[in-house]
Amino acid sequence: MGKRLSHIAPGFIVFLSFVVVIILGTFALMHPACRLQPISFLDLLFTATSVTCVTGLFTVPLSQFTTTGQGVLLALMQIGGLGLITLSVFLISMLGNLGLSTKMMAGQLLDLDDSSNVRDIILFIVRLTLCVELVGLVISFFVFRQNYPADYSLFLAAFHSVSSFCNAGITIFENSLIDYNTNVLLLLTTIGLMLVGSFGFITWKEIMQYVRSFSKRKRYAFSLHSKIILYGSAVIILWTTLLLLMLEDHGSYGSMSMPFRLLNAFFDAVSFRGVGFITTAVSSMRPATLLTALGVSFIGASPLSTGGGIKITTLVVILATIKAALAGRMTVRISNRELVPVQVHKALAIVMISIFWVIVTTFCLVITETQGTFFQIVVESISAFTNLGISAGLTASLSILGKIIIMFSMLMGRIGSITMVLALRQLAMGEDRSGIEYSYPEERVMF
Repeated sequence: MGKRLSHIAPGFIVFLSFVVVIILGTFALMHPACRLQPISFLDLLFTATSVTCVTGLFTVPLSQFTTTGQGVLLALMQIGGLGLITLSVFLISMLGNLGLSTKMMAGQLLDLDDSSNVRDIILFIVRLTLCVELVGLVISFFVFRQNYPADYSLFLAAFHSVSSFCNAGITIFENSLIDYNTNVLLLLTTIGLMLVGSFGFITWKEIMQYVRSFSKRKRYAFSLHSKIILYGSAVIILWTTLLLLMLEDHGSYGSMSMPFRLLNAFFDAVSFRGVGFITTAVSSMRPATLLTALGVSFIGASPLSTGGGIKITTLVVILATIKAALAGRMTVRISNRELVPVQVHKALAIVMISIFWVIVTTFCLVITETQGTFFQIVVESISAFTNLGISAGLTASLSILGKIIIMFSMLMGRIGSITMVLALRQLAMGEDRSGIEYSYPEERVMF
């Protein structure tokens, strides 16, 4: 089985795994025990897609599902956040040793240079997930226990913890976290869960290695990847916090005291990176605030994390490429390191494909949706692709074609635009995988 999968394009495996989970989740939600009232198949498919892609756009409220149905959504969210392949490889490793073909397949899926330590990385991912989500569950339980019975508080805490860590931003509450925008304990816990999930597992593995080295008074050098993640995340979150404070000082934060303004601005700065939790009503936000949220979510989180977007590393590579072009250099450098040309090409492809997809999606929605304004359509389009899940009020009134378009956009954003394109290209190529490249005469064009 593993040997067969190793010959299949990794992108296609990821795409197929998400499609299978979404379909199975849809059929599970069709069971009468999962719903309080009849819901159309398309709306169930839309809900399963949104939850599996950890987005949070819904055409029907989650209150129309029973606790059993919400439990199914919780399972879909956990699988979507970690990935079916990651969980499958983990189960295989628990039952026995991973074969060479399985290691190679997992290494390709996780984009690792060395596939020999795949088992260790998979185990680290699962252990970190369970530990962090358990801590979040315990703390959230004491918060929800103040308003709900113990058994339901436990379920709410589990749902919220998984949603926060998986950067889904999905809540059972109709007003997201607006009713808890002054609850310091829940806000700080959620911020911690979102940050852990968005940093990426490789970066956290290096952080723990650094802590162990520091305790032993040994030097440890972070990889360029982790440096970009840590410094890039800090800069983006800081600047977003300051920008939100300026934009909403007399707006949605106006009725709060200064400490809560700072806390909510920081919370939103972390959440806007692709999570989607909100502590103030979208209707009360200024258009500039929504544009800020869309811009930050387009950048997104880190590679091999539970977040979406084009990823921070892609943005940094693009900025370094622009800097190199302005300086007239042939090579792209970051922190005294030269990048491999193929990574520069991949970063450019990711950005251009992502922009193209958002433009095409927006264009199609402008044609199919007659009720929404252009601004609502833009918010819907970008929010779906970046898995942000914030809506300006258009989702519930989407047409049939509009729902299908948004579902494809959520899936495209979750698995990654470049992954989707490579999967489709590999499928079209069939067995022709020689990979032979040809060299042609050089020639210049004018800019």
